[in-house]
Amino acid sequence: MTEKFQFAVLPDGREVEAYKITNSFGEYAVILNLGAAIQGIWVLDREGNIGPVVLGPDPGTDPAAYRRTGYVMGRCANRIAYGRFEIDGKTYQLKTPRGDHHLHGADGNFSKQLFTGELIENGVVLTLHDSGEDGWECGARVQITYTLGDDHALTLDYQITAEGNTVLSPTNHAYFNLEMPRDVLDTKVKLYTDTYAPKSPLGMPDGTILKTAGTPLDFTEEHTIREGLASDTDGFFTGEVPGYDDFYVVPGEGMRKIAEAKAPSNGRHMTVYSDAESLIFFTPTRDHQKVGEYELDGYTSFCMEMQFVPNAINCPQYCSPVFRTGETLHTRTSYVFDIV
Repeated sequence: MTEKFQFAVLPDGREVEAYKITNSFGEYAVILNLGAAIQGIWVLDREGNIGPVVLGPDPGTDPAAYRRTGYVMGRCANRIAYGRFEIDGKTYQLKTPRGDHHLHGADGNFSKQLFTGELIENGVVLTLHDSGEDGWECGARVQITYTLGDDHALTLDYQITAEGNTVLSPTNHAYFNLEMPRDVLDTKVKLYTDTYAPKSPLGMPDGTILKTAGTPLDFTEEHTIREGLASDTDGFFTGEVPGYDDFYVVPGEGMRKIAEAKAPSNGRHMTVYSDAESLIFFTPTRDHQKVGEYELDGYTSFCMEMQFVPNAINCPQYCSPVFRTGETLHTRTSYVFDIV
Protein backbone atom coordinates (compact mmCIF):
# COMPACT_ATOMS: atom_id res chain seq x y z
CA MET A 1 0.00 0.00 0.00
CA THR A 2 1.22 3.50 -0.82
CA GLU A 3 -0.21 6.79 0.45
CA LYS A 4 0.79 10.41 -0.14
CA PHE A 5 0.93 13.31 2.33
CA GLN A 6 2.46 16.77 2.60
CA PHE A 7 5.83 16.61 4.33
CA ALA A 8 6.98 20.23 4.35
CA VAL A 9 6.89 23.52 2.47
CA LEU A 10 10.08 25.02 1.04
CA PRO A 11 10.92 28.71 1.61
CA ASP A 12 9.82 29.48 -1.96
CA GLY A 13 6.38 27.96 -1.28
CA ARG A 14 6.84 24.68 -3.12
CA GLU A 15 5.39 21.64 -1.41
CA VAL A 16 7.51 18.63 -0.47
CA GLU A 17 5.46 15.47 -0.91
CA ALA A 18 6.01 12.23 0.99
CA TYR A 19 5.03 8.74 -0.10
CA LYS A 20 4.58 6.08 2.59
CA ILE A 21 4.99 2.52 1.32
CA THR A 22 3.80 -0.20 3.75
CA ASN A 23 4.04 -3.99 3.46
CA SER A 24 1.74 -6.54 5.12
CA PHE A 25 4.12 -6.86 8.11
CA GLY A 26 3.64 -3.20 9.01
CA GLU A 27 7.14 -2.27 7.90
CA TYR A 28 7.30 0.92 5.87
CA ALA A 29 9.46 3.41 4.04
CA VAL A 30 8.85 7.12 3.46
CA ILE A 31 10.15 8.60 0.22
CA LEU A 32 10.25 12.34 -0.57
CA ASN A 33 9.84 13.99 -3.95
CA LEU A 34 12.64 16.38 -2.92
CA GLY A 35 15.79 14.66 -4.13
CA ALA A 36 13.93 11.34 -4.47
CA ALA A 37 15.12 10.94 -0.88
CA ILE A 38 14.62 8.07 1.54
CA GLN A 39 13.29 9.98 4.53
CA GLY A 40 13.12 6.83 6.61
CA ILE A 41 12.75 3.05 6.74
CA TRP A 42 11.08 1.23 9.65
CA VAL A 43 11.56 -2.55 10.03
CA LEU A 44 11.07 -5.36 12.55
CA ASP A 45 13.60 -6.39 15.20
CA ARG A 46 13.93 -9.73 17.03
CA GLU A 47 11.34 -8.66 19.63
CA GLY A 48 8.75 -7.89 16.96
CA ASN A 49 9.13 -4.12 17.33
CA ILE A 50 9.15 -1.87 14.27
CA GLY A 51 11.73 0.90 14.43
CA PRO A 52 13.79 3.24 12.25
CA VAL A 53 16.98 2.18 10.47
CA VAL A 54 17.66 5.35 8.45
CA LEU A 55 18.50 8.86 9.65
CA GLY A 56 16.14 11.45 8.24
CA PRO A 57 14.32 14.67 9.21
CA ASP A 58 10.86 14.70 10.76
CA PRO A 59 7.92 16.26 8.88
CA GLY A 60 8.04 20.05 8.87
CA THR A 61 11.77 20.15 9.64
CA ASP A 62 13.86 23.04 8.36
CA PRO A 63 14.60 22.10 4.74
CA ALA A 64 18.33 22.49 5.43
CA ALA A 65 18.05 19.22 7.35
CA TYR A 66 17.09 17.36 4.16
CA ARG A 67 20.78 17.31 3.23
CA ARG A 68 21.17 14.76 6.03
CA THR A 69 18.75 12.24 4.54
CA GLY A 70 19.07 9.52 1.92
CA TYR A 71 18.78 11.59 -1.23
CA VAL A 72 19.61 10.50 -4.77
CA MET A 73 22.77 12.13 -6.13
CA GLY A 74 23.29 12.74 -9.84
CA ARG A 75 23.84 13.25 -12.67
CA CYS A 76 27.23 11.97 -11.51
CA ALA A 77 27.66 11.13 -7.83
CA ASN A 78 30.95 11.81 -6.10
CA ARG A 79 33.90 13.46 -7.90
CA ILE A 80 35.17 14.19 -11.40
CA ALA A 81 38.75 15.49 -11.38
CA TYR A 82 38.80 19.21 -12.12
CA GLY A 83 35.25 18.82 -13.51
CA ARG A 84 36.78 17.91 -16.86
CA PHE A 85 36.37 14.91 -19.15
CA GLU A 86 36.33 13.95 -22.81
CA ILE A 87 33.81 11.96 -24.89
CA ASP A 88 34.47 11.19 -28.57
CA GLY A 89 37.19 13.82 -28.76
CA LYS A 90 35.09 16.60 -27.25
CA THR A 91 36.14 18.15 -23.94
CA TYR A 92 33.48 19.05 -21.37
CA GLN A 93 34.09 21.44 -18.47
CA LEU A 94 31.69 21.23 -15.54
CA LYS A 95 31.26 23.76 -12.77
CA THR A 96 33.24 23.18 -9.57
CA PRO A 97 31.53 25.42 -6.99
CA ARG A 98 32.88 23.52 -3.94
CA GLY A 99 36.57 23.44 -4.82
CA ASP A 100 38.75 22.24 -7.66
CA HIS A 101 36.60 19.25 -8.61
CA HIS A 102 33.03 18.54 -9.66
CA LEU A 103 31.10 16.95 -6.77
CA HIS A 104 27.69 15.24 -6.74
CA GLY A 105 26.30 17.12 -9.75
CA ALA A 106 27.12 20.56 -8.25
CA ASP A 107 24.18 23.00 -8.44
CA GLY A 108 22.25 20.53 -10.61
CA ASN A 109 22.48 17.76 -7.99
CA PHE A 110 19.28 15.70 -8.03
CA SER A 111 19.12 16.16 -4.24
CA LYS A 112 18.03 19.77 -4.83
CA GLN A 113 15.30 18.97 -7.37
CA LEU A 114 11.58 18.31 -6.89
CA PHE A 115 10.55 15.14 -8.69
CA THR A 116 7.03 14.32 -9.86
CA GLY A 117 5.58 11.31 -8.02
CA GLU A 118 3.10 8.70 -9.23
CA LEU A 119 1.79 6.14 -6.75
CA ILE A 120 1.85 2.46 -7.66
CA GLU A 121 0.52 -0.48 -5.62
CA ASN A 122 3.62 -1.12 -3.54
CA GLY A 123 5.74 1.90 -4.34
CA VAL A 124 6.19 5.19 -6.13
CA VAL A 125 7.60 6.26 -9.48
CA LEU A 126 9.53 9.56 -9.42
CA THR A 127 10.36 11.42 -12.63
CA LEU A 128 12.46 14.47 -13.45
CA HIS A 129 13.79 16.20 -16.54
CA ASP A 130 17.36 17.21 -15.75
CA SER A 131 18.10 20.26 -17.91
CA GLY A 132 21.85 19.70 -17.78
CA GLU A 133 23.06 22.87 -16.11
CA ASP A 134 26.62 23.15 -14.78
CA GLY A 135 28.23 22.34 -18.15
CA TRP A 136 26.71 18.98 -19.13
CA GLU A 137 25.49 20.47 -22.44
CA CYS A 138 22.52 18.10 -22.68
CA GLY A 139 19.46 17.04 -20.75
CA ALA A 140 18.54 13.68 -19.25
CA ARG A 141 15.19 12.05 -18.48
CA VAL A 142 15.24 10.53 -15.01
CA GLN A 143 12.92 7.88 -13.58
CA ILE A 144 13.46 6.31 -10.15
CA THR A 145 11.08 3.65 -8.85
CA TYR A 146 10.94 2.64 -5.19
CA THR A 147 9.13 -0.53 -4.11
CA LEU A 148 8.75 -2.25 -0.74
CA GLY A 149 7.25 -5.73 -0.64
CA ASP A 150 6.61 -8.63 1.67
CA ASP A 151 10.11 -9.84 0.85
CA HIS A 152 11.26 -7.04 3.21
CA ALA A 153 13.23 -5.45 0.35
CA LEU A 154 13.32 -1.76 -0.45
CA THR A 155 14.35 -1.70 -4.11
CA LEU A 156 15.51 1.28 -6.17
CA ASP A 157 15.24 1.01 -9.95
CA TYR A 158 16.97 3.78 -11.90
CA GLN A 159 16.25 4.51 -15.58
CA ILE A 160 18.03 7.58 -16.93
CA THR A 161 18.03 8.38 -20.65
CA ALA A 162 20.73 10.63 -22.09
CA GLU A 163 19.65 13.41 -24.45
CA GLY A 164 23.26 13.87 -25.59
CA ASN A 165 26.66 12.35 -24.87
CA THR A 166 27.13 12.44 -21.13
CA VAL A 167 28.06 10.72 -17.86
CA LEU A 168 25.38 8.95 -15.80
CA SER A 169 26.31 7.65 -12.35
CA PRO A 170 23.59 8.17 -9.71
CA THR A 171 23.53 6.73 -6.21
CA ASN A 172 21.48 6.91 -3.03
CA HIS A 173 23.13 8.44 0.01
CA ALA A 174 20.96 6.88 2.76
CA TYR A 175 22.43 7.05 6.27
CA PHE A 176 21.75 3.67 7.88
CA ASN A 177 21.74 2.85 11.58
CA LEU A 178 20.33 -0.57 12.48
CA GLU A 179 20.94 -0.05 16.22
CA MET A 180 19.24 3.21 17.15
CA PRO A 181 19.57 4.80 19.68
CA ARG A 182 23.12 3.41 19.77
CA ASP A 183 25.91 4.48 17.43
CA VAL A 184 27.04 2.12 14.66
CA LEU A 185 30.48 1.15 16.01
CA ASP A 186 29.29 -2.31 17.09
CA THR A 187 27.45 -3.00 13.82
CA LYS A 188 28.96 -6.04 12.10
CA VAL A 189 29.83 -5.60 8.41
CA LYS A 190 30.81 -8.02 5.68
CA LEU A 191 31.68 -6.91 2.13
CA TYR A 192 31.75 -9.26 -0.84
CA THR A 193 34.83 -7.77 -2.43
CA ASP A 194 38.55 -7.79 -1.71
CA THR A 195 39.54 -4.92 -3.99
CA TYR A 196 39.32 -1.15 -3.74
CA ALA A 197 40.16 1.96 -5.76
CA PRO A 198 42.56 4.00 -3.59
CA LYS A 199 42.43 7.76 -3.42
CA SER A 200 45.08 9.64 -5.34
CA PRO A 201 46.48 12.92 -3.94
CA LEU A 202 43.40 14.53 -5.53
CA GLY A 203 41.16 12.62 -3.10
CA MET A 204 39.62 10.32 -5.73
CA PRO A 205 40.58 7.23 -7.73
CA ASP A 206 43.07 7.55 -10.57
CA GLY A 207 42.66 4.10 -12.17
CA THR A 208 44.49 2.00 -9.59
CA ILE A 209 42.93 -1.14 -8.09
CA LEU A 210 44.46 -2.70 -4.94
CA LYS A 211 43.70 -5.58 -2.59
CA THR A 212 42.08 -4.78 0.75
CA ALA A 213 44.14 -7.42 2.59
CA GLY A 214 46.31 -5.87 5.28
CA THR A 215 44.30 -2.62 5.37
CA PRO A 216 41.39 -1.44 7.53
CA LEU A 217 39.23 -1.76 4.39
CA ASP A 218 39.26 -5.56 4.58
CA PHE A 219 35.73 -6.70 5.51
CA THR A 220 35.92 -10.03 3.67
CA GLU A 221 35.50 -11.60 7.13
CA GLU A 222 32.67 -10.15 9.18
CA HIS A 223 33.70 -7.79 11.97
CA THR A 224 32.46 -4.62 13.61
CA ILE A 225 33.09 -1.10 12.39
CA ARG A 226 34.86 -0.46 15.71
CA GLU A 227 37.26 -3.34 15.00
CA GLY A 228 37.87 -2.06 11.49
CA LEU A 229 38.78 1.40 12.71
CA ALA A 230 41.00 -0.03 15.47
CA SER A 231 42.91 -2.15 12.93
CA ASP A 232 44.53 0.99 11.51
CA THR A 233 48.02 0.84 12.96
CA ASP A 234 49.81 2.51 10.04
CA GLY A 235 47.94 5.81 9.67
CA PHE A 236 45.64 4.67 6.85
CA PHE A 237 42.98 7.14 8.01
CA THR A 238 44.38 10.63 7.64
CA GLY A 239 41.57 12.80 9.06
CA GLU A 240 41.36 14.14 12.59
CA VAL A 241 38.60 11.62 13.31
CA PRO A 242 39.20 8.19 11.74
CA GLY A 243 36.42 7.02 9.48
CA TYR A 244 35.58 5.28 6.25
CA ASP A 245 34.94 7.14 3.00
CA ASP A 246 36.35 4.58 0.61
CA PHE A 247 35.68 3.14 -2.84
CA TYR A 248 35.39 -0.61 -3.37
CA VAL A 249 35.44 -2.35 -6.76
CA VAL A 250 32.91 -5.19 -6.71
CA PRO A 251 33.55 -8.30 -8.83
CA GLY A 252 30.92 -9.95 -11.02
CA GLU A 253 28.01 -8.71 -13.09
CA GLY A 254 24.25 -8.44 -12.67
CA MET A 255 22.36 -8.45 -9.39
CA ARG A 256 24.58 -9.98 -6.73
CA LYS A 257 25.21 -9.79 -3.01
CA ILE A 258 27.37 -6.77 -2.23
CA ALA A 259 27.34 -6.27 1.54
CA GLU A 260 25.77 -7.25 4.85
CA ALA A 261 25.31 -5.35 8.10
CA LYS A 262 24.09 -6.85 11.40
CA ALA A 263 22.94 -5.23 14.63
CA PRO A 264 23.86 -7.44 17.62
CA SER A 265 21.68 -5.39 19.98
CA ASN A 266 18.36 -6.09 18.24
CA GLY A 267 18.96 -8.70 15.54
CA ARG A 268 18.29 -6.47 12.54
CA HIS A 269 20.17 -7.59 9.44
CA MET A 270 20.49 -5.77 6.11
CA THR A 271 21.81 -7.30 2.88
CA VAL A 272 22.64 -5.10 -0.12
CA TYR A 273 22.18 -6.46 -3.65
CA SER A 274 23.07 -4.46 -6.75
CA ASP A 275 24.26 -4.65 -10.35
CA ALA A 276 26.62 -1.68 -9.87
CA GLU A 277 30.42 -1.88 -10.11
CA SER A 278 31.38 0.11 -7.05
CA LEU A 279 30.42 0.38 -3.39
CA ILE A 280 31.26 3.49 -1.38
CA PHE A 281 31.41 2.75 2.35
CA PHE A 282 31.12 5.90 4.47
CA THR A 283 30.94 6.41 8.26
CA PRO A 284 30.20 10.09 8.98
CA THR A 285 30.41 11.54 12.48
CA ARG A 286 27.97 14.12 13.80
CA ASP A 287 26.93 15.84 17.00
CA HIS A 288 23.36 15.89 18.32
CA GLN A 289 21.42 14.52 15.37
CA LYS A 290 17.78 13.95 16.30
CA VAL A 291 15.88 11.09 14.66
CA GLY A 292 12.33 10.93 15.99
CA GLU A 293 12.64 10.24 19.71
CA TYR A 294 16.37 9.47 19.46
CA GLU A 295 19.33 11.84 19.69
CA LEU A 296 22.58 10.50 18.27
CA ASP A 297 26.22 11.55 18.51
CA GLY A 298 29.53 10.41 17.09
CA TYR A 299 29.46 7.58 14.55
CA THR A 300 25.76 8.00 13.92
CA SER A 301 25.40 6.00 10.70
CA PHE A 302 26.99 4.29 7.73
CA CYS A 303 26.34 4.63 4.01
CA MET A 304 26.55 1.90 1.38
CA GLU A 305 26.33 3.72 -1.94
CA MET A 306 26.19 1.77 -5.20
CA GLN A 307 27.42 3.52 -8.36
CA PHE A 308 30.26 3.65 -10.88
CA VAL A 309 33.73 4.22 -9.42
CA PRO A 310 34.22 7.96 -8.74
CA ASN A 311 36.15 9.70 -11.54
CA ALA A 312 35.63 6.62 -13.75
CA ILE A 313 35.09 8.92 -16.75
CA ASN A 314 38.81 9.77 -16.56
CA CYS A 315 40.00 6.23 -15.73
CA PRO A 316 39.59 3.61 -18.47
CA GLN A 317 40.59 0.90 -15.98
CA TYR A 318 37.06 1.10 -14.49
CA CYS A 319 33.66 0.43 -16.08
CA SER A 320 32.67 3.39 -18.26
CA PRO A 321 29.82 5.67 -17.10
CA VAL A 322 29.45 7.19 -20.61
CA PHE A 323 26.01 7.14 -22.21
CA ARG A 324 25.39 8.57 -25.67
CA THR A 325 22.31 10.21 -27.15
CA GLY A 326 19.24 8.03 -26.60
CA GLU A 327 21.01 5.43 -24.47
CA THR A 328 19.47 4.53 -21.11
CA LEU A 329 21.17 3.59 -17.87
CA HIS A 330 19.27 0.79 -16.12
CA THR A 331 20.55 -0.04 -12.65
CA ARG A 332 19.01 -1.54 -9.53
CA THR A 333 19.87 -1.72 -5.82
CA SER A 334 17.93 -3.60 -3.13
CA TYR A 335 18.23 -3.27 0.65
CA VAL A 336 16.80 -6.47 2.12
CA PHE A 337 15.98 -6.62 5.84
CA ASP A 338 15.58 -9.67 8.06
CA ILE A 339 16.41 -10.83 11.60
CA VAL A 340 19.34 -12.93 12.78
